[in-house]
Amino acid sequence: MKINKNKNTFYFAKNGFTLIEMLVVIAIIVIVIGAGIGMLSNRKNYEYKAEVDKIYKLITDAQANATKSSPVITINNTTLLTSIGFSFPTNLPNNGNYVALLKINKIISTNNASINDSLTLEYFENIRRELIIDNIDPRNNSPQNVVMTTNNLPSFYQGNTLFVGNNYPISYMVLIRNNNNRRIPIVFRTNGSLAHSTQELYVQIRHLSNNRRFRIYYIGITGNNIKKYVR
Repeated sequence: MKINKNKNTFYFAKNGFTLIEMLVVIAIIVIVIGAGIGMLSNRKNYEYKAEVDKIYKLITDAQANATKSSPVITINNTTLLTSIGFSFPTNLPNNGNYVALLKINKIISTNNASINDSLTLEYFENIRRELIIDNIDPRNNSPQNVVMTTNNLPSFYQGNTLFVGNNYPISYMVLIRNNNNRRIPIVFRTNGSLAHSTQELYVQIRHLSNNRRFRIYYIGITGNNIKKYVR
């Protein structure tokens, strides 16, 4: 402590920060870091939702395009197809996660699978690595039977759902290749409806981190209705 010449006054020589000043500085730093983390989190949330909206739009676009497509049907004089075979375009990759829009040029029975121009790639886009897409039914949290492991449509679309007599033939497909190296096809008819008369097809989209700040989205398709669920 230094004493001033004026006997009635004195002052302290300050050589550093007081404890209160340091606490204030630390609090400001914590607030700035917290705000930065919040902004980063909001940005990731925005990017995640934007990807979900993009996939949703691709599905609705495919529904609209299906009404403009008129495929050729070769069914060997039968009116009911129990299984459908397709030959994928050669420019469709066999790895990676992606969404592809495919125009169905021909509907062929399995014994005519040698036709190699049955599908045309209309659009292709990679899926972000942070996303997980699967065929999960939110009602019971179990997978639906809509996984395409070969060039044949899964049993979800088989049977009388592909009756082409007085019905509308299938004409457009959204093909999602997911993280488990499986293909999830979403097939529309020329009237814009899902190629299944009663069942609802669900596509689950969630964030890889499983953090609670990222909601789980479901796209549900039944008939001509396409809805987006959030959980």
